[in-house]
Amino acid sequence: MTEVITPYFSVIIPIYNKESEILDTINSVLSQTFSDFEMVVINDGSTDNSLRMIDSIKDPRLTIISKKNGGVSSARNIGILNSRGSYIALLDGDDIWLPDYLQEIKQLIDKFPDCRIFCTNYIVSLEKFKNHIQQPVIHSCENNYFELAMYVPFLTASSIVIKRDCFDNGMDFNENLSHGEDLDLWVRLIKKYSYIGYSNRQLVYYNHSANSRESRRIPQLQNHFVNFVQLDLIANKIEKKYYINQISLLCWLYLKNLKLRYISSILSHNIKYFLPIVLKIFSNTVFNPYKKLIKNK
Repeated sequence: MTEVITPYFSVIIPIYNKESEILDTINSVLSQTFSDFEMVVINDGSTDNSLRMIDSIKDPRLTIISKKNGGVSSARNIGILNSRGSYIALLDGDDIWLPDYLQEIKQLIDKFPDCRIFCTNYIVSLEKFKNHIQQPVIHSCENNYFELAMYVPFLTASSIVIKRDCFDNGMDFNENLSHGEDLDLWVRLIKKYSYIGYSNRQLVYYNHSANSRESRRIPQLQNHFVNFVQLDLIANKIEKKYYINQISLLCWLYLKNLKLRYISSILSHNIKYFLPIVLKIFSNTVFNPYKKLIKNK
């Protein structure tokens, strides 16, 4: 019997109208120094030339799946379901990996075999590029996700790799969410597996300025993950503080866009925490790292 050899990584790339970015994204994967991977691109009902551009790439590691538009969560879920790798590496269709990204993740996996979640640091397109002093490379095993993600996203959907068996038993992206579906999954994963293998190397370029970036759109309250948070049921103080900050960030976004009815709904749902949320909203109008980075997450 011939042994079936599966790739080490499955790279899952959902796309919807990414014709101006998708070739750069795919080429950043094909340029990886670690080459034991498959790439599954899910065309989520694109109406531009994205599919034609992907079809122009001839590489045996590339699989293309086309589906009716259903949102990024359904696209990622289908990609994961139709992949074969031992580790799932997520990448959005307008972001870029530096050539050593998968090699760095492999080093983290070898160094922290008990971890199931891995990530590297990243660069956001809105940041100004400066000639930073080269920092020493640090690999660490983190178990304080809520503290790390309090003000700036620690995990992103282009800088995270997850062991395949984590997606068993219904652990997938919530297809009812249009905003924060990634944060929702990270929280559920962290609560089950706790530890994250992390590298401080900036090996991912997060293209926040992309025209079709979902996080740049104003979410409907019912489709945002914080709408389902029940603060009274959260015992961990750091976790509760994290959620208060996320709720206040959403309120800040609604206030900025004069969606006062949504703010009223959020505050009435969390009336016991009215004062800390309002104080946080005020602080977000003055200074908020999200405003510089991923504004609407």
